[in-house]
Amino acid sequence: MRTFILFLMLLVADISLAQVAINTDGSAPDNSAMLDVKSINSGVLIPRMSQAQREAIDTPATGLLVFQLDEAAGFYYNAGTPGEPLWMLLSGGILPGLGVVLLEDNNAGGLQIKNIADPSAPQDAATKAYVDALQEYLVEAGVIPLRDIDGNVYSTVNIGTQTWTVENLRVSRYANGDPVPNVTAGNDWINLTSGAWCWFYNDSQYEDVYGKLYNWYVVNDPRALCPAGWHVPADNEWQTLVDFLGGWEVAGAKLKSAGTLEAGTGLWASPNTGANNESGFTALPGGMRDSDSQFHFLNSIGHWWSSTELTPEAAWERVMYYDGIHVARHGFDKRRGFSVRCIKD
Repeated sequence: MRTFILFLMLLVADISLAQVAINTDGSAPDNSAMLDVKSINSGVLIPRMSQAQREAIDTPATGLLVFQLDEAAGFYYNAGTPGEPLWMLLSGGILPGLGVVLLEDNNAGGLQIKNIADPSAPQDAATKAYVDALQEYLVEAGVIPLRDIDGNVYSTVNIGTQTWTVENLRVSRYANGDPVPNVTAGNDWINLTSGAWCWFYNDSQYEDVYGKLYNWYVVNDPRALCPAGWHVPADNEWQTLVDFLGGWEVAGAKLKSAGTLEAGTGLWASPNTGANNESGFTALPGGMRDSDSQFHFLNSIGHWWSSTELTPEAAWERVMYYDGIHVARHGFDKRRGFSVRCIKD
């Protein structure tokens, strides 16, 4: 009897250390598997239970897998710890509708939205405001570039206490997705009292370098032109920039891009007086479209709108010239087409 018991114990120990194959063809288990199950007409069933039964499992091991039969049915695994389980849906049937997900005191298979305003858990939804704030943080940290709603990318520069885009706007839609009309016909442009854009000479070849030209009505539209967290600068914000760079008499030298068109070193016409772009603003001479719809001053003058109205017919803007170092401030007809920069909120 003692001999038999000893033999049985050795046999069990040998089995416990061996690989196991379950099949009908008599093949050995794969070397990488402790358990190798083969079949062409059957599957493997793991424990099946209700949501209540799953949540009642005491200190479930990390990675524990079960199949839930009710609610959002499917395979669930514990992505947390035994002390703090976090059951995640691996796969399964149709997810619950939004009404179920939002239902108070019902976790909808781990999918309930707990905190919409400030998402903090994996199942939480993110509001547009939250996503915008996250994007703003990532842009500021240099993780992602600043993009408008069309996907155009902009560099940014810090000048004093302000942050500006380095390029002129190229966007063709408001921030909410509504299109800004591209108005090419002269008579149509003259009679506008709503937002519109065009390319210089109505030619798209000028967009990549100089951006689009916009009338003031699009600048002042509540649907917004700049990316979230940015806006078209007001007259006083332009003044803050100019004052930081030494005042209107000299600030143009520090704002204009350097070089000349004739020398092949820049885009301003000669002499591009005093330009050194010390600020990094990189002002370019994108010209303008007049209120009579005519195009003027490419490579010799740059105009930029402010968001500040002067009269019912006019608004403030800033101008820089190829033959001067000053920054002029004028009130011009809102129907004119000028370049636009954005400033961080």
